[in-house]
Amino acid sequence: MATFERLDYTFHTLGEICAADLYLPVSTAEGPWPAVITGPGFAGVKEMLIPSYAQSLATAGIACLSVDFIGFGASGGTIRQDIKPFDQIQTLRDGLACLENDDRFDSKRLGVWGTSLGGAHSLVIAAEEQERIKAAVALIPHISVATPGVMERVGLGIPIVRDLFWRTLGYAPATMAVTGESGERAVMTTDGAVEWIGQVTKEAPRYRNEVTLASLLQMVGYNTKGYARRVRCPLLAICAVDDGITPASRIHDAMDGMANVEFVDFEGSHFGLFGESLGETVRLTTEFLKKHL
Repeated sequence: MATFERLDYTFHTLGEICAADLYLPVSTAEGPWPAVITGPGFAGVKEMLIPSYAQSLATAGIACLSVDFIGFGASGGTIRQDIKPFDQIQTLRDGLACLENDDRFDSKRLGVWGTSLGGAHSLVIAAEEQERIKAAVALIPHISVATPGVMERVGLGIPIVRDLFWRTLGYAPATMAVTGESGERAVMTTDGAVEWIGQVTKEAPRYRNEVTLASLLQMVGYNTKGYARRVRCPLLAICAVDDGITPASRIHDAMDGMANVEFVDFEGSHFGLFGESLGETVRLTTEFLKKHL
């Protein structure tokens, strides 16, 4: 017998149509149910990684709305593969409003969770929507970029400036690979990125291994440390101690000493966290949100 159901879901955001998956409980008591919202990590789509968590949450009686951000996956948007963190956060806000105004869900028991860049967004949402968000989970969340390091490693200073100029003249944005082998020109070349993406995209045909150069400039300016310090609801922070992409040290530096934060550290790398430890992170996320919602 099925313990959850997945429905196609759409809503308006940023002048476009956002495509989402809505996971609903079917084997628990009738609603209104608590509900959570989430979005993918860097350049990801909703079919990657998220279903493992969303299915577990729905089975436990918590509805989950997972979105494709504008310009990615099944969502609208003329410019594709372009990351603007605060536009993505607005999409999560608009999705929250849908949950809040839907009688199937308890508007007093809403939460947010996410991994990597999605984890960063969950920190911002939890900090800025304190009246709406009652619990949050951030798995290996982005806190900040080591500015000189990333720009020098991929040699993007001049290409980004050139790209921004050509875009003002109406040319299509320049792109680069999201993941690549060590030494290749890609955003992520460590932590087993290529292998992991190869595995999780088997069920994600809309995933594209590219992102606009301008996205990197956006990421350099996206720092969530201040937002993390402002979160007041119960927050579970899951780190990977050998993470070379969103270092555990930065996550701890942002939130150590906060009474509302529960830390769980796993051995392993950024993408390695979702290998042997995937089941445990799903369990922890589900139990934490069930307890606090």
